[in-house]
Amino acid sequence: MPCLVAHIALGWIIYLVLHMRYEGVERYRAVILLGSILPDAKVFLAAPMMFFNMNAAESIMVVMHSPLGAFLLGVFTASFFKDFKVVLALFVIGIASHFALDITMYPFGGVHHYLLLYPLSYEPIGIEAFWAVDCLTLGLVILAIIMTLLIKFFINNKRKWKIIKKYYLE
Repeated sequence: MPCLVAHIALGWIIYLVLHMRYEGVERYRAVILLGSILPDAKVFLAAPMMFFNMNAAESIMVVMHSPLGAFLLGVFTASFFKDFKVVLALFVIGIASHFALDITMYPFGGVHHYLLLYPLSYEPIGIEAFWAVDCLTLGLVILAIIMTLLIKFFINNKRKWKIIKKYYLE
């Protein structure tokens, strides 16, 4: 499983791309970031149960880190917002980004990280794309950071150009 920082970084990149395309997304920045780390909330839910019943804790970990469990947790969380459909859609985008990162690290995260078809199948699914410590992974992280900075630079310059065009060129 990639670290929490990688999940948040991918969520931030998705937010920046959506922010360029759609207006009003900045209100939901936290929703996308929360959706990208939501499947890892299993640790906070299962940690107290580990002291009492290890089987129940393992069951919670398996269910919460499956797409169905994460989706149900997203529906529960989105029900507290006024714009339920928008918030749920952004949660689903964040959850999908989380599983897209997790599935690339197949042999390193444990069995319950790759049960994408959990209620139907107990077979792990994964792509052996990266090693846990690899120059390629480090290069991709650096590339993602550079892309984030370029997107942010583009957004700031686009806004400044609109202001200059509106007040000085017309």
